[in-house]
Amino acid sequence: MAFEVYKPHEKEAKVKISKNIIVLDRISLENFNTKIIELAYDKDKRIIKIQPSKNGHMLRNQKKIYAKGFFNHFNINKRGLFGAQYDKKKDTLYVYLNKELQN
Repeated sequence: MAFEVYKPHEKEAKVKISKNIIVLDRISLENFNTKIIELAYDKDKRIIKIQPSKNGHMLRNQKKIYAKGFFNHFNINKRGLFGAQYDKKKDTLYVYLNKELQN
């Protein structure tokens, strides 16, 4: 049996992906102080990279990224809630499509 340690102040960032939209949660949004972001994708590891940019996708309603073209370009058809990790040094959020979470 594997034990997991309860850490009440450590919350995991979560990102919801629907057909055309990426929705950032409160924890993810606290890290970004920008309205324009860049999206990238690692096909081998199935990781979406989100980072601030001077010219890129606009954050709508402070938390939504309309990404239909991005999903189509990389043939991403995963839907649901996924774990994410923020790298403070790189000011980048990594969304792990192989880490699906329960709603």
